[in-house]
Amino acid sequence: MLAQVRPSGADLAGANGKPYSSVALGPLLAQQPDDASRSDLHDQLIQLEDRGWIGNLVTLLDFNQYSCELTPEGVAEVAGLLAQQGNALARRQAPRDVALLDLYDRKVRTLQQPARTFYGSAFTEEEREDAEKWLHKRGYIGGQPNGSGIIWAAHISAKGEDRVESGRSVNDAASPFTGTVFNVVNGDGNQVAVAGVGDVAQTVTTTITAAQQQELLQLVAAYEQMKALLNLDPESARAADSAADELKALAAKPGVMKKKVVPVLKSLAKGVGSSATSEVGGLLVKAVEKLMGTLF
Repeated sequence: MLAQVRPSGADLAGANGKPYSSVALGPLLAQQPDDASRSDLHDQLIQLEDRGWIGNLVTLLDFNQYSCELTPEGVAEVAGLLAQQGNALARRQAPRDVALLDLYDRKVRTLQQPARTFYGSAFTEEEREDAEKWLHKRGYIGGQPNGSGIIWAAHISAKGEDRVESGRSVNDAASPFTGTVFNVVNGDGNQVAVAGVGDVAQTVTTTITAAQQQELLQLVAAYEQMKALLNLDPESARAADSAADELKALAAKPGVMKKKVVPVLKSLAKGVGSSATSEVGGLLVKAVEKLMGTLF
């Protein structure tokens, strides 16, 4: 939703020096298909206000007059979101799992309904077609390519079903390690979906892989998204922030030894584990532990 509740580029810096940016919410509410959807969006706006990302939420009976002010904290979250949207490699890979899950649901009718956006930005038809071409070439789906390579009568293969049911991403096919995906659900920050961590291959290496570097960055992003909810004491907050910064630096270097990463991960776990909000802290600690489990 933050992808839609955002000011213009000029407003991101604070119009006329003000520490906030005004946002008209009428068009956003008008996009909702029914009253139930508008009510759900209204609840999410209240949650954003509670988190301090927006302020002065005006919710008049006429939803066309809804408005709010985006706070500096909200501006920072939007800036982070836009930075994630600009990750070209992750953007190219993401539609593959979405396309495969859609085809799986079409066959077995699990109604999982995978997210069809990339950090709030909708996938294009071209991205979906490219994803299906990629899946078809690697045997995850069947179908008949036409002259342009677009897959007609696409359907999931046995290999594709096995991959979905394993909980692993198709993008991990070239790596013995599975990926970790973090997602703050419904904008309330109280739920984290942690998926895709599976078995470790028997081959042991002493340095972290490129996939693991991305997992470190995703873990740090999850921590940064949620640290305002952790209610850490100053000492724990400093320790966790320091660990997060060090993980970013390690993830940016090639050939980093695993033995250098593990102590930093433990420091992060120790910091967030002292959270006064035990549910949120516990989820992040579990995510750290699962990531450490993929290193050995």
